[in-house]
Amino acid sequence: MKYAIIAYPGFREENSSNFLTFLDNKSKFELGIGGRFRTIDFLFSMTRNVDARHIFLYQDRESDNLQHFLQNYVFPEELMRIHLLQKGLHQFIADTIKILKTSRVEAVIMYNADNPALFDISWMAQKFQEIRKNSVQFVLKNIGKANLSSKKTKFRVLFMEKEIFIDQLRTMESLEAKGLNFFERIMNESAIHGVPVLQANGYHGYINNIVDYYQFNLAILEQWETLNQIYSDFRLGSFLPQKGNSVIGEGGLVYNSVISEGCQIHGSVVDSIIFPGVYIHEDAEIVGSVILPYNHIGKSAKLYRTILDEAAPRSAKDNTFNIGEYCLVGKMDRDITGNNSLYPEILHDGLTVIGRNCAIPRKVKIGANCFISPQTDNVKIKMYNRVLDGAVL
Repeated sequence: MKYAIIAYPGFREENSSNFLTFLDNKSKFELGIGGRFRTIDFLFSMTRNVDARHIFLYQDRESDNLQHFLQNYVFPEELMRIHLLQKGLHQFIADTIKILKTSRVEAVIMYNADNPALFDISWMAQKFQEIRKNSVQFVLKNIGKANLSSKKTKFRVLFMEKEIFIDQLRTMESLEAKGLNFFERIMNESAIHGVPVLQANGYHGYINNIVDYYQFNLAILEQWETLNQIYSDFRLGSFLPQKGNSVIGEGGLVYNSVISEGCQIHGSVVDSIIFPGVYIHEDAEIVGSVILPYNHIGKSAKLYRTILDEAAPRSAKDNTFNIGEYCLVGKMDRDITGNNSLYPEILHDGLTVIGRNCAIPRKVKIGANCFISPQTDNVKIKMYNRVLDGAVL
């Protein structure tokens, strides 16, 4: 059976400030996961297990970066087409109906895809055909440890015949169903009208703020067996075009961590996720942290329970540091003097976040629950030798 995938952003109460600056000019589909993926890679991993001819990717935030990424993504399945729709709900409905009506697709598969999830979609497709109903809904029983949000929302996957789905789109539009819960409303309506509901095992996580994002990444270190599907699929993982093997130097130590492509590790990395192109110098120590691409961490710097957002790609001759020599960022103990001054509901459990393209001078000490804004550099921070717990710069 030929399918179209309807991938929609989750109904959520949070706003973009819950991610600090991590969602500036981009969507959750683009968040870096596990050292070498984006959230969207989980979606692509699913589609390769059924005969998917179209993917309709709806998002609520306009993102030129996502458009560029999709244009350069290598799809081995020549017959699959992806449609990025971000011009509003009514336009999404019109475009989707137009494409579906002229396609050879027989049914659609709809689920929230801007939260990472892995499940046996081929088994679901088999059950859908065996049951011989025009719609079937599957509820995932999480077999992983990554359902980390306090929200207890069920993760649902809807299979529906094409014509029935088109009728649902038209009905919802006539009811003026607005907002991101439009898709959840289709899910709810199908359940109310007696659509069979089956349970399926799967792995999913809800990333509703920057702390969820941090916890989900670190939970991956405990999920190797569950996540083997995506880590073993070498067609995925085009997070960045970083090439080359990683090098662990003579003084380097890596324990219970992910080291991605093109990294240089000359210090110690423990319980951490390291994205492509990161350079960690001698005697540096990274513990319980997520280091995004292209960051350079200076000699003897210490980072504890920290997210370091990505830096701009640099030439091999560029020896500047994003975290200077002998810096101390974050804390491993619980001797924390306060929540974050601007984001107390988000940064309150010791996590420190350093924004994109920062350059922290040598010997600066930054406490727990801190947020350092993007592009903070030597000039902006040179008057600080110490940034107290809970501060925002």
